[in-house]
Parts: sequence; C-alpha cells; structure tokens
Amino acid sequence: MPGHGGIAFGSCVDSVIPLDVTELDFSDNLHNPAENGAFFEIAEMCRRIYRTKDTIISCSGSTAMLMTAVTAAVSVSGSKKIICERRVHFSLISAFAHNDCDVIWIKSDSNIEKSIESALIQNPDTAAVIVTSPDYYGIMHDIKSISEITGKYGVTFIVDSAHGAHLDYYKNGELSAVRYADLIIQSMHKTLPTLTGAALLHSNSDKFDFHMLSKIQRRFASSSPSYLISLSIAEALNFMSLYGAEKTEQLLQNINRTKKAISQFGYTIPSDNSPRDPFRLCIGTDNFCEADTLYKYLYDNNVVCEFCDNDYVVMI
Repeated sequence: MPGHGGIAFGSCVDSVIPLDVTELDFSDNLHNPAENGAFFEIAEMCRRIYRTKDTIISCSGSTAMLMTAVTAAVSVSGSKKIICERRVHFSLISAFAHNDCDVIWIKSDSNIEKSIESALIQNPDTAAVIVTSPDYYGIMHDIKSISEITGKYGVTFIVDSAHGAHLDYYKNGELSAVRYADLIIQSMHKTLPTLTGAALLHSNSDKFDFHMLSKIQRRFASSSPSYLISLSIAEALNFMSLYGAEKTEQLLQNINRTKKAISQFGYTIPSDNSPRDPFRLCIGTDNFCEADTLYKYLYDNNVVCEFCDNDYVVMI
C-alpha cells in the first residue's frame, strides 16, 4: 500500500503520487511515532514554534482534535460535566455524545466571563470549560481573562480556535489562544497554506502530554493518515516560521485598504465592542441588497467568498 506504488498513471495528481506513502518501516507512523522519526521531528518543530508543552498533528481536521480534547479532559477529571458556550462547531456535539457529557450551556455574549464563573461556582466538579475563538465571523473572546477564571477553579480550559491558526504569526501571537488555554485546537487548512484536513492540538498542561493525546486521537482518526497532509503541515510550519510575521502584516494592510474602500461604497463593516480577528472580512449589505445577491455577484466575477447569511458576506 498504497496501490499506486508511487508510480504516476496519467492523472491530475501525478506530481504528488511519489510523496504519498503509508506506514512502513522507513516512513514512521503518525499515531505511534518513532523516537527521532519524521513525526517526532514535526512535533518538535511545533513545540519550538508555538512554545507549547506538547502539540500533536491531525490529518483528520479539527473534528478529530476536538473529539480528542474533550475525551482527554473527561478522562483526566473523572467528571463528565462540561461548561460550554452555545456558539460551537457541530463536532463538539458528537464529542459530548461520545463521552456521555452533561453540558451546561452558556450564552456567547459580552458577559461570558461572568457566566463561566457563575457556572463554575455552581458546578465545582466541572471537567472543562469550552469556548470558540475566533468564530466564523471573527468574533473573539478575552481568552486571557477566561484562563484566569478556569485556573482559579482548577478546570481544564479548551479553546476551539479552528479559525485562528494564523494569529500565532501576527504580533508575536498576542491574539492567539495558544498563549493562555490548556488545550487549543487549530485548523491549519482554514487560514494557513496546508492541504485540507491539516490541524493541530496544542497542550500547555502537564495533564495532557504527547503520548496521551496521540493515544486518544487514534479513536477518532483514520489508521492510515495522509502523508501528503502531514508533509504540508511541516512545509507550512517552516514557511510561516520564516515569513509569517512579514506576510500577515502585508495581508492586514491589504485588508484594511479593502475595508476602507468597501465603507466608502456604503457597505457596512461590523464595529461592535466585541474583539475581532483583524484578518476576517465581514461585509454588511443591508443598505443595498440581500447578502446572497452580493455573494453571487462576486462569484460571477471570480471572487469566491467563504459564505453568506442573512446579514453578511464573509471572506477569509
């Protein structure tokens, strides 16, 4: 395996066929990495770049990493109680169902810190607190403040930062959840130059080390993870560690110029009091047309946006 044997056969993927291998003696195994093997080196690269205790990589996206994080938190605490904001990815619902969690839901609003502390006072046996930051619209929480609250009560703090993988390379990572939370999930393929399915799970806690997280990950990921995705993670990490600060600064300048131009045309850019990912572009169309009308117009003119809802067209 794989059946192509590294030999091109006249298809559109011929150029990558020789790089697509499987778990053999010479190629290492993502879920059981050899000491000083390829995946051990990638893990070392992650720890060095992100300054984490441990980091594991995923070829099954953030879905597998969210499932892993929740399962790890429940396993360590012995409790199945979770405090979670309502604005979550559907894979967390699967994680809760898999672990038979008792979930205390809290509102995703500006009072979330107070809501979390109140819930922790009423539920001292909580296994973990989970928030999403940033979300699809770029809305972020004050992760540092929440981490101080969870730290005070000795509860694991998990951040679904699937849309925040780029933030570690902007202003020395001051906006990144990796600085503060216990377990942080990032989808590299959403905002960094990797193949689809690339993700990371960071740990800043002695309770969750590399081997423990890798062992749990096996329950939710393919036993034949893609070496092409793994390679794309290593290549992206190398590129971003060298050029990430420069590239994100250039990108932000372009985005700010675009926001200014859009505003001059009369479209609206969200400017509420919520902290936001500066790289996420949301365009309000209420003064002119329905959001899906602008979305379709841009698509017809070769600008493919991430999605639209009743109020906004969202670009990544």
